[in-house]
Amino acid sequence: MTLRFCALAILASVGVAAMAQSFTVATFSDPTIGQPSASSTMFSFNSATNQLSGNWTDLVDGNLVVNVGGTTYFNSSMTMAPVTATPVVAVPGFYTLDRGSITFTNISTPNYLTIQWTGGVFLTGAGFGANGPGVVTFSGSAVGSQAASWDQESFFFSFANSRTSQGITTYTSSLTSSAVPEPFTMAALALGAGLVAARRRRRS
Repeated sequence: MTLRFCALAILASVGVAAMAQSFTVATFSDPTIGQPSASSTMFSFNSATNQLSGNWTDLVDGNLVVNVGGTTYFNSSMTMAPVTATPVVAVPGFYTLDRGSITFTNISTPNYLTIQWTGGVFLTGAGFGANGPGVVTFSGSAVGSQAASWDQESFFFSFANSRTSQGITTYTSSLTSSAVPEPFTMAALALGAGLVAARRRRRS
């Protein structure tokens, strides 16, 4: 096999593989697990206005520990401005979400992670999230410039401890988010490594 054909084979095989590989960007466990009372809330849904909002305040609600790219951020706060949820009539409890964003910060690292989305889904009692190319983006100091090479990002907040009073339902939550590296960049890196290896074999 010539060097050219070797390069094309590497490019094709790695390009296909890269599109299917994803990695975790950020996670946190429900901060109320193991606590004497799960009275603190992270998200609330107002059924009168059909708005979903979120908030968690460090040193008031408890220690929210968020892992972003392998770095752990303790004593985190979270804010999410109200987002309009439009009911899907054919599926009770299922809504589509307007654009929105959630920001995480702590006293030593302001805005270390922001999750933005242009549209999403919300299922009462289960959670909400979004995915797809150009739909979700991650930014903040913990993410840095590497997000520029991500071709698809996703997130999902899983709900627990549902409580309803006077038309407002509150939840605690855990988070899982992920991203897929941009295929061409990954393939190009692997191609370069393959070319070096091929040249070494030819010389030896």
